[in-house]
Amino acid sequence: MDKNKEIILKGNGFMLRPYRKGDYISIAENANNKKIAANLPTSFPMPYTEKNAKELIAQNLKWYKESILLNFVIDIEGLAVGTIGSSMMKNTPFMISFGYWLGEKYWGKGIMSEAIKLYTKYVFGTFKKIQRIEGTVYPWNEGSKKC
Repeated sequence: MDKNKEIILKGNGFMLRPYRKGDYISIAENANNKKIAANLPTSFPMPYTEKNAKELIAQNLKWYKESILLNFVIDIEGLAVGTIGSSMMKNTPFMISFGYWLGEKYWGKGIMSEAIKLYTKYVFGTFKKIQRIEGTVYPWNEGSKKC
């Protein structure tokens, strides 16, 4: 994880950084929102508990040891208020599927639009084999349509 600890992408008033064990409280507080869950795959738990956040963090810390960083916390003033990340697509090593969420308190401030730009620049600049990033936006999610 040593290499991954050094990866920080700075935005205007926020940063994208690796997960930390202590992020579970803030992640759970921000993710436990029916409006967020409605815009994510059904695998996203609702209610979202501290146990869910601890499992998410543990999985990402394990992945950091195994490979290069693909998943970040969205950090505002030291708090993990959202996440952005990717997974490899089966049978298409040149493409990744990506997703994100942000605590409702931070919606409408341009944070996610900028985070997506930082993230895609990082991915295309770091992983030369990746040629495509794919994500899904639900028709009713007006905020994500703008990103």
